[in-house]
Amino acid sequence: MYLKRLEIVGFKSFADAFEMEFLEGISCIVGPNGCGKSNIADAIRWALGSQSPTELRADRMEDIIFSGTVQRKSQGMAEVVLTFDNSKRELDLDFDEVTVTRRLFRSGDSEYLLNGNRCRLMDITDLIVDRGLGSNGYWILEKNMTDTIIESGPSDRRFLFDEAAGIVKYKMQRHRAELKLNAAGADLERLDDIIYEVKRNVSSLRSQVSAFRRWERAERRITEIRCLMDHRTLQESAANLRKLEEKMKLCSGSEQKATAAVSASTARQSQARIALEKAQIRLDGEHSQCAIIDGEMSRIHEQLAVTEERNRNTSSRIESLLRESSNEKKRAEELRQNADELMKSERSLRKRISDAESNLEKASCGNEQAEKHFAESTSELEKAREEYRMISDTVQSLQKEYTDNLRDRERAKQEIEHALERRQELES
Repeated sequence: MYLKRLEIVGFKSFADAFEMEFLEGISCIVGPNGCGKSNIADAIRWALGSQSPTELRADRMEDIIFSGTVQRKSQGMAEVVLTFDNSKRELDLDFDEVTVTRRLFRSGDSEYLLNGNRCRLMDITDLIVDRGLGSNGYWILEKNMTDTIIESGPSDRRFLFDEAAGIVKYKMQRHRAELKLNAAGADLERLDDIIYEVKRNVSSLRSQVSAFRRWERAERRITEIRCLMDHRTLQESAANLRKLEEKMKLCSGSEQKATAAVSASTARQSQARIALEKAQIRLDGEHSQCAIIDGEMSRIHEQLAVTEERNRNTSSRIESLLRESSNEKKRAEELRQNADELMKSERSLRKRISDAESNLEKASCGNEQAEKHFAESTSELEKAREEYRMISDTVQSLQKEYTDNLRDRERAKQEIEHALERRQELES
């Protein structure tokens, strides 16, 4: 058995379809740095089932798909096909050539094919593991891997010796058998639990079976009793039937009379039905009228409730307006008294002004002392005039306020009268 052909599409740097033939014997791949020699080894390792991106010198498994360049678009799938010569039947398949194919899509889906038929990774692993072609085998030696193997411990080198001896397959089979035994043990434990549950339900089922059998016996007894009762009832019915036949013969003469009476009754019934339909129509009209009256009554009750609420609000408004009117009366009386006092002050000031004017006329004929007195009288006169103007302004403001209060009082009276009229209307 040897690798006969390698086909690569979209894997790492192989954007186009690439095919390489290997002849029997020793083969080697040479080329300058960066031409893709390591990618060929990664493709073979990946096609044989490698699941670690680090073994393929990638961060993620999707990185092995050709990601594109400036001139070329990226690929949506990576595919590697390995064709082995199996003419000596070293692989457990009855074919001269065995083809192993692995595909990976950019969506993350992956599939394996064996001779063009879809299969599992386990099938490929079982086929090639005893040939030393496992994904973790020693058949591909990477850079510095020799030093790592030499420096590794006995437990790490044990895997290489097992693979060289061809017992890795049996270890894998033993591991799978152990997993199956563990699963079978779990199933047995579950089976014991099920048996326990079934045994626990058997007693209740037995009691139900015994109850069902008692019910069957009771049902058969009931059926027998019903048959006897039906037979007895049938005999009684036959006797009653004979009696009824005799009565029928006696009643056949009165049947014609009854038929005539029925026809007359039918005519009266039709007339009564017509009268009933008319009465029903009148009743429906009365019902509709009653419904209208009920609606009117409900609206009247609602309006009455709203009217009572407005009446209460109007009463409270009237009381508040009456209180305000009494307050306005008191305020007007006070303003009238203040106006009277201001009028008295105005008369006294006018008298003082007239006295000052007479003194001014007298002082105008005097001497320097008279002139001094004249100046004082003049200043006093100016003060009196200023005070008179202030008093006049105060009197005018008080008169305006008094007039405003009288206007408010009249407006309040009108509101009270309107409220009383509204209250009388609402009460009516």
